[in-house]
Amino acid sequence: MFKPVSKAYFERKKILESINAASDIDQVIRVGQKQTTPRPVKIKLKNQSDKGRILKAAKNLKGTEIYISKDMTPLEQAEHRKLVMELKKKRGEAGVDDQ
Repeated sequence: MFKPVSKAYFERKKILESINAASDIDQVIRVGQKQTTPRPVKIKLKNQSDKGRILKAAKNLKGTEIYISKDMTPLEQAEHRKLVMELKKKRGEAGVDDQ
């Protein structure tokens, strides 16, 4: 009847609570086919005004196995890719290492 909850679940929940995101979640949907590696999830928020706050706080997740990114349309993805390539080119010209 009930599925046992793993230790990893509680660790992830604790991390999400640390950025005040756990209570804002309305729905969690797994994306892609079942596989041996963890699948990404799409999270629907109760209130869209919290999206910016959560994305801003996501930088605090550095060093964990969790990352949060904005769901982008194919057009937004292409524009983002273009900007990243331009940034890398300018950093290369200035002699700045990529992180």
